Amino acid sequence: FFFGMRFIALCCLLASCSVLADYFQPHSLEYDQLMDGTQFRSSEGAQQVLEEALTEHGIVTIKNIPSFSALRSQVLKEAHVCGKASPGAKTHVFADGTARQTLATKTAAGKVHDMSLGDAEDCTALRRSSPSFRDLVADVTRAFGQRLDETFDTEGAALLKKVDRTGAYHSISDIISHGDQLEHFHSYHLPGGRQQPATVDFHTDQGLFIVFTPGLMLHKDDGTPVATGSGQFQVQLRDGRTVTADFGTGDVLVFMLGDGVNQFFNAKYRSGPGLYATPHSFTMPSAAEAVARAWYGRMILPPADALSEQHGLSYGKMRDLTQKNLREQGPSDAAEADAMEDAGALGCSRHALYNKFTIQEQSSCAADEMWCWSRCMPHTAEASPSVCASKGMGFNCTTQFDEINVAGHGDYWPTCTNSTKIQQRTSPLPEPTTACGSFDAFADWSAYKHRAELAQNETWLMWNVKGSEIEMKMVHHKRVGWLSVGAENVGGKRVGMNGAHIVMGLYHVNGSTWVGQYRIHDSNSGFRWWNNQTASTVSKSAVEITECYSALSFTAAALGPKALNLTMDNRLIWGLTRFSPSLDDFAAYHSDEQGSFMKRKNFRGHFTIMNGFQNNDTYKVPDPSPSPSPSPVDLSSGAMALQPTMLWVCGIVIGLQLIWHA
Repeated sequence: FFFGMRFIALCCLLASCSVLADYFQPHSLEYDQLMDGTQFRSSEGAQQVLEEALTEHGIVTIKNIPSFSALRSQVLKEAHVCGKASPGAKTHVFADGTARQTLATKTAAGKVHDMSLGDAEDCTALRRSSPSFRDLVADVTRAFGQRLDETFDTEGAALLKKVDRTGAYHSISDIISHGDQLEHFHSYHLPGGRQQPATVDFHTDQGLFIVFTPGLMLHKDDGTPVATGSGQFQVQLRDGRTVTADFGTGDVLVFMLGDGVNQFFNAKYRSGPGLYATPHSFTMPSAAEAVARAWYGRMILPPADALSEQHGLSYGKMRDLTQKNLREQGPSDAAEADAMEDAGALGCSRHALYNKFTIQEQSSCAADEMWCWSRCMPHTAEASPSVCASKGMGFNCTTQFDEINVAGHGDYWPTCTNSTKIQQRTSPLPEPTTACGSFDAFADWSAYKHRAELAQNETWLMWNVKGSEIEMKMVHHKRVGWLSVGAENVGGKRVGMNGAHIVMGLYHVNGSTWVGQYRIHDSNSGFRWWNNQTASTVSKSAVEITECYSALSFTAAALGPKALNLTMDNRLIWGLTRFSPSLDDFAAYHSDEQGSFMKRKNFRGHFTIMNGFQNNDTYKVPDPSPSPSPSPVDLSSGAMALQPTMLWVCGIVIGLQLIWHA
């Protein structure tokens, strides 16, 4: 009988998680079980429930929290109302048209920071109620960490070492107590018809875990509760299934694991399956123009002095470098550029890497900045919320075509505008209509003595020395919108891109092509800022862009005022795009056909020709390959070194560029 009762009790707990077809109800623990370690350990099946929830699904809810239901409703309503009036609120527009209003704050190493709400009268109620709400969430978060430590024993292994090697963080509770906890009050509103299926596509959050309240639907004007669906929150389970999560009445706290468990926990966990970082997506309800969805979340990040052993940097240093990048300062030298690249690599979760980088987080921006062009950009005398309001206009991140930018990298600026048109992609490059011929014949390898592979199996630079001039040809294995080679402006912004003199071959949307010499603007990267050609320093040039392949060729002794040196090092830059054709004042960002932010290194870079153009006899042109792509040249032992440098980090970095929405 005793065994039977234990079995029934365990089944009842496990039944709190159900997966039927595409429907998913997460495991749930009682508040009292979580807060009281003795009760947790003695409760029938509680520890098993937590272990199964976090290893199989990476998500668990805490229910029956005293006074939580009323406090949640009160604080989320007051945050929504305050956000509409507070100068500290930030607004971001997603690709589906959803506008998100954010009030941000944090708890750092146990110190609770106040929210920057300004003196708006509509924020008075939130100032009174938010401390008790935040304290309650903090208490539950600490207890959650303690129960994790009891359930998943790392046998004393240090989860994170301190960067000065004087100590370590041995438990999840240590990380929670000493790390940063970023807190966001969000309010979402979809004013019109949806422009794409999901508000936020599938991704895995950064940090160790996030704790959040399910969305609460409110009237968008006065914040009164509205009985309607709060949208679709989907998760991918460990077995690969995609299911829609149901949080019941919503009066629970949800804990969901992030990619931090892969970075610094699972390798130290000595028994059983590792914790599961949960990929998830969110879609706003499309027929809800009069309502808003209010939400609160708290993300747990590593302590600032904790060491990433993979990269040799502290997490705080990596966040600082990313903050510098967000403000478009760029690396100060090559070493810092490498460190910024490391910071980006660490910040990118595996699921984030294969998704389009269409969502960025603006919470890192100061009160006088806005999130635009994948970074924090300052308000100006011509464009700020107050200036634009005085003109009867809105304030947004806008393209040169007066379209609202929702994400991504490109020529976007804070602007006063009344436009509501979401940015549209310019026409894509046409697909081939006939079979492609031999790329070897197109490249004409045998005509050039020297060759360097710029992007593996895709892009090459070839050259000959002709007296005092260099005869160059850049070839790419697909059709492009433009391609270029130039002399690095050593010391210029973006690691020498700004201010550089280049030769550029362009393919116009009308099908025409042309070659021009240009000097990239000292600070603005968009083509419209520097599309006037400079005086020519090339003796001859040509561009050939077919349905299948592309080539830029020219002969010159100098690129602008920069001589091409026959006997000394030459620091060059290159770039191209496959995203779209060009216009007279527009050239697309260097990327693939999908505009992928993460594949930029395949479409632009730096390289140095060591010891001058005429001294590179090591590199003989190999016999033409029978395939459309020639065999790569081994550059590892010769006089010329390719030195690709990522100009900017990948875009999602722990604690600074978070994708929060749940």
